[in-house]
Amino acid sequence: MRSRIMGLLTFVVVAVGVAVGVHFAGQASDGTTAAQEEAEKPTLTPAAVVVGEPSLEQDEPAVVPTAAPPVSPSSEPPVTALPSSPTPPPPPPPPTATPTPEPGVCPTPCRKASTVGDIAGRWQLEGGTVHRDGYVSVHLPTGRHFVVDSGWYSEELQITIYDLEAQSALNVRGDGCENGRTVPDAAADAVFDEIMATLEIADSYACPSPGRVTPEDFPGTDKAPAVSQIGGQPAKGGAPLRVGDLTLQLPAGRQFRLGGGVSSPGGSFLWLYDVEAQSYLYLRPDGCETSRFIRDAAVDPVFDQIAATVQVTWR
Repeated sequence: MRSRIMGLLTFVVVAVGVAVGVHFAGQASDGTTAAQEEAEKPTLTPAAVVVGEPSLEQDEPAVVPTAAPPVSPSSEPPVTALPSSPTPPPPPPPPTATPTPEPGVCPTPCRKASTVGDIAGRWQLEGGTVHRDGYVSVHLPTGRHFVVDSGWYSEELQITIYDLEAQSALNVRGDGCENGRTVPDAAADAVFDEIMATLEIADSYACPSPGRVTPEDFPGTDKAPAVSQIGGQPAKGGAPLRVGDLTLQLPAGRQFRLGGGVSSPGGSFLWLYDVEAQSYLYLRPDGCETSRFIRDAAVDPVFDQIAATVQVTWR
């Protein structure tokens, strides 16, 4: 019995050894090792994983990360394209300053056909004479009668020439430019064209001849009002008086009242009242005397002195 058991164990040992030997012999003959076989097995990267469609129960599809591609040291970094935007419009050109008008460059004058009203009651000038006002010299055609008014409007001298025969008016600025004309009678156009063609600009400033009126010219003005009713501001003679651009030299020993206003025609004006003579002197803002109202003729030399010594800052 013992000899049978020993024989069986010997057979099993021999069989196992033969199997092991055959196994190692097969590996040696194939030339590969277990480690090599493991290395040769295909490796699944995340990029090779296939994910099925999401089920209807899922709210969002599954997001599977993918492996970033290898970056070569010499390659440029990827550039992300930005959405294109519309090209902005070019900036507007800088504003151009309004050029200063040059002497002799005049605007287009306006023209009216309405009547000019009653102008026969003013001081008349005979044609064939020259009328000077400011820097403007106006040649009045012969054979006609005119009335010339001037005034200070919006800090500018305006000269209006009325043709009495044609009842028409021509308006000229202080720089010699025609502002416009009112021509109910077309015959005045030829007269006004001649005036503008012969108009001259002088180098020196001149004041027109002032008017002189008395209470006889205006009935009911012979009685002077009380000084308290005159208005204006008191001014004492003997010292220079500055009013705007004007400096007045008032004679000593006399009392005055000073004021201003606006009239049509005439524009802005300054008035000076001599208390003793109860008389008025009227001046334009350019220092020119326009008229005087005389109740006492003894004041004429006083007004002559004031008008002759008026100083203007800008002239």
